[in-house]
Amino acid sequence: MKKIICKLQRFVKSNIPKLSVFLILCALLCACGDNKPDPALETYRNSMTNFSNTIAPLAQAIDSIDPNSPTASTELLSDLDQMNAAFRDMSALTVPEDYSAISTLAYEAAAYMNDAAALYHDAYSEDGYVESYAIQAKTQYENAMQRVNAIGQYFMEH
Repeated sequence: MKKIICKLQRFVKSNIPKLSVFLILCALLCACGDNKPDPALETYRNSMTNFSNTIAPLAQAIDSIDPNSPTASTELLSDLDQMNAAFRDMSALTVPEDYSAISTLAYEAAAYMNDAAALYHDAYSEDGYVESYAIQAKTQYENAMQRVNAIGQYFMEH
């Protein structure tokens, strides 16, 4: 269990700068625009900024979990559940035409995060720790975060 939490923490720590860039880009996008901004686009940009503001502290919370703590798995699962809810909400947003390419990435990110959360719950079930589930969960988590990073990259390019 400690090994998986440490690996997840290293992954999160290495991606915090990317999440920060994504957050900054979303904030910049909210400030950019024509004199007559599209209300749907502004709403979407604000919603994506809120999403970033939600997942960045959760990623930091996961990174700060002490693997030796008796509550480490409970903390991890709670943070992942909150992150999963944020991903689910993000994928449910109506994507404006200007960002239509993001809709698939958002859906995939939410699906991967949902799988990751479910697998982590299975890994830390009442029946004991199952490392194979934790390894699969970490992979799904990484896939979700890669999709979020791709969304951030898309924002930078468009």
